[in-house]
Amino acid sequence: MILGFGNNVVSALAGDITTIQTDIPVMPGTGAKFAKLLSADFENKSNGQRVYAKITLTDNKESAFEICHLVSVSGDVLKVIRGQEGTTAKGWSLNDVVANFATRGSENYFVQIAQLQSGHYIAGVTGGTANALTLELPSTFFVNGGTDWTLRTPIIVFPVQNNTNAATLQLTLGGKVLGTFPLYKGNKSELVANDIIKGIPLICLLDSEKSYFSVINPGNIYSDFDLRYVKKSGDLMTGELKIRGVNALRIFNEAFGLIFRRSEECLHLIPTSEGQGENGDIGPLRPLTINLRTGEISMSHKVSVGGGSQVNGALGIGVKNALGGNSIAFGDNDTGIKQNGDGILDVYANGQHVFRFQNGVAIALKNIQAGNAKKFTLSSANNSTKNATFNLWGNSSRPVVAELGDDSGWHFYSQRNTDGSITFAVNGQMTPSNYGNFDARYQQRNGGVQDVRYGSEMYYKPGSNVISWTYHAPAGHGLSGISISDTGKNSADNVNGVYYRPLQKLINGTWYNVASV
Repeated sequence: MILGFGNNVVSALAGDITTIQTDIPVMPGTGAKFAKLLSADFENKSNGQRVYAKITLTDNKESAFEICHLVSVSGDVLKVIRGQEGTTAKGWSLNDVVANFATRGSENYFVQIAQLQSGHYIAGVTGGTANALTLELPSTFFVNGGTDWTLRTPIIVFPVQNNTNAATLQLTLGGKVLGTFPLYKGNKSELVANDIIKGIPLICLLDSEKSYFSVINPGNIYSDFDLRYVKKSGDLMTGELKIRGVNALRIFNEAFGLIFRRSEECLHLIPTSEGQGENGDIGPLRPLTINLRTGEISMSHKVSVGGGSQVNGALGIGVKNALGGNSIAFGDNDTGIKQNGDGILDVYANGQHVFRFQNGVAIALKNIQAGNAKKFTLSSANNSTKNATFNLWGNSSRPVVAELGDDSGWHFYSQRNTDGSITFAVNGQMTPSNYGNFDARYQQRNGGVQDVRYGSEMYYKPGSNVISWTYHAPAGHGLSGISISDTGKNSADNVNGVYYRPLQKLINGTWYNVASV
């Protein structure tokens, strides 16, 4: 008597079979029932794994048994793998029983809760080395000599040491080595040292091509996730951050927010209204605008520049600078100031170099003018052989001196003396171009006496020296000498005659005898 469960498939051999025979005939019409054993109640159409059934061969007395694996059915012929679960293939006779009774092996494949909770089928402690891990797990993929396998569930790896470099995992399922697979993290990046930490489980997923495992939770997880994710607490990005929204970025506190806003062809930095920092819309101020087409930057409010600020290159105020170098142009592209060397600051007007400031001197390269309607101008024709100076100086004896000079010395000065009087001195001859003032106040040179002298000497004597005589010099003449004769001892001397000369004056190059009153 053969016992079985109500839904067991039971039949009998339709002929004798040998010990090596794998095609077993069953009673006509019963093959279809065995075929249903190879179908699953719950199918996964994306998983092409095949199932098998346990078949028991026995006689009517149940004195002998053989367990076979049913792998396919063709009509009423069963394709089996003989001698399973420790039984031995033997010859069987017509009408011996063929049934899918429960066996110790089938019970062994019943999944226990403890097996699920312990991860018996998907988790294990690794072997191998720090960077070349190995793992063995149970499986039924290869029970009946199969070669195909699928692994779509995560496996959990418990490492026994930290890795020191990139790592691999050799996986064995059901006693068969499937291969050695690289362990990657994130965007297919190799592991780095200490991504695998002793005793900390790794969750590994096999890719669809069965070429590598993705490690979901490496120790240094964020070193890879930065390629795809941004940490809320802050991050370093090595690629572009693309934001399509109009209000692309907001930096805020409770009081204010600053919004980066793209509007048509411009990028604006716009603050929110006060008190609306986190959620408020743009406020009325427009402090900074960048024209994305031209690159022009507009600032609509007061600009404060702190110490250490620097502008590289030429700066134009209201105009494009044409002076170049380190310069500032004001309103006109070639009018402004320019640094033209160490300690040299030049001033330009319409491209003309008009002023230079250096340490110790300010140089006017054009005329200097005081006044507008009536002007006082100081200029240089730049063709003099010497440099000229006009200097104001003074000391205790000469309190105030305004002096004009050149490289060779002073020309003239006007001086305030200690008593308050004024001295005007010229280092040379004064030659007026108009003598009218002198003619009115002074005798002209050609009308005055330039010199006085005595003329040639003349002599006068009377007719005899024994007479008495009297002589008066001519008008304008003066006596210049007397001629005396000695007459002897104890007697008066004789006056022989007198000498006289005319008194002469020089006027305009001509000598004239003076007149008498």
